[in-house]
Amino acid sequence: MSFQKDDLKTQYEELWGGEYRERKRDFNGRYFRFMGAVNPEIGATIIDWGCGQGQLGKALFYDNCNVQMIDIASNSLDEGIKRSLCSEFIFINESITTAQPIPAHYSVCMDVLEHLEPKDVVPAISNIMEHTLREAYFLIALDSDRWIHGKKEYDLHLTLKSPEWWFKLFEKFGYISHRCLWESRENYSMLEVIIRL
Repeated sequence: MSFQKDDLKTQYEELWGGEYRERKRDFNGRYFRFMGAVNPEIGATIIDWGCGQGQLGKALFYDNCNVQMIDIASNSLDEGIKRSLCSEFIFINESITTAQPIPAHYSVCMDVLEHLEPKDVVPAISNIMEHTLREAYFLIALDSDRWIHGKKEYDLHLTLKSPEWWFKLFEKFGYISHRCLWESRENYSMLEVIIRL
């Protein structure tokens, strides 16, 4: 089995076409983390950067928010979510480093930045912050993540850095109103950061 390094779009379209979709079903944890930390008001506008299956975006839309979801993989959305798309709930098939959504009150970027090459992290955060009017919520995995798909093995987390490295980087983009390190029993750590403008 060989380590595979495709471009991100090709890689994630291949992964979302397989059993990776079933692995990424931690919707409730993500929804409650975001709502507990940010709690957007009814009618708020939200951008979900790296939306994956679109479950968080759909829940926020059902909470009466206008939601733009962005993902590099054209096939990432679940079928039921695709059928729910409308003018207040849209999908943009683009990289988070270059997408140009309508600026929104809030941005959410969960389990995405660590999937980028290190050279793309600053452009991604810059783009997110340029399109955020109030607060940006980030959740970043700090541990490696390998995935085997057919005869290919992917190292999915390409930017593995310490919490201190991430904090120092985020401080360049605004006031960090919240920071938290989550460590689980499975030896998997995540960093939660909110930047307020």
